[in-house]
Amino acid sequence: MVEFDMNVYCIGCGDSIDLSELDPELGICFECKNKAELERKLNRIENVTDLVRHAGVPKRYQSMTRSTWEGEYPGISDWHEQGCIVYLWGPPGTGKTHLATALLVERLKAVGLGGWIDCSDFLEKLRMEIDQNSKRNTLDRAIKAAFFVLDDLSAGERKGSPGRSITDWGWERISYLLRMRWNEMRPTVVTSNLKPCNLAGLDARILRRIQEGYVLEMPKRCTVKVTGAAAAA
Repeated sequence: MVEFDMNVYCIGCGDSIDLSELDPELGICFECKNKAELERKLNRIENVTDLVRHAGVPKRYQSMTRSTWEGEYPGISDWHEQGCIVYLWGPPGTGKTHLATALLVERLKAVGLGGWIDCSDFLEKLRMEIDQNSKRNTLDRAIKAAFFVLDDLSAGERKGSPGRSITDWGWERISYLLRMRWNEMRPTVVTSNLKPCNLAGLDARILRRIQEGYVLEMPKRCTVKVTGAAAAA
């Protein structure tokens, strides 16, 4: 049986706080919320690029928005209200990361807070925090984010054994993350090279939740506008 740290952490400052001090909608302490509101009033967050960077989106993907997406834009405008999981899957080069980031940017414009992380980086950070007995809690911050992108769930998959390269330990934490976000109705976007049925290590209940949400198979090819070295992922 895996035991998880159930302490409450603010995704803004990372401090351990009492549950009564947490804004349940945003996943941050009221002190961070007040600071964020003040910063917005003072225009310290100057543009969308800053919001995207603060959310953790890598520099290469920060220019990926709805305006740079030329493919068909899915009619999932209510995804954030339903608190469901949007699952984008298809082969490399079909724009999964581009579309996921564009969806995130739209929510950042509306609220100003969110999260983005590559699946391999997510699991590596969890391992490092355990090894170093760190007070940082990547898992808790990912759970509490108002909306969240988990990119490239199939990272490192082995040929002939789809979905099995992630260890049981990794699948347990991914399942826990998605289950907690589902339970709290916090919208999540997941990208993957795999069909949902090939997520062999994922908890069966979470797989069912994915299949009940928005599952979008990306086209074999897509056309996008790019800025600099940015490209569809």
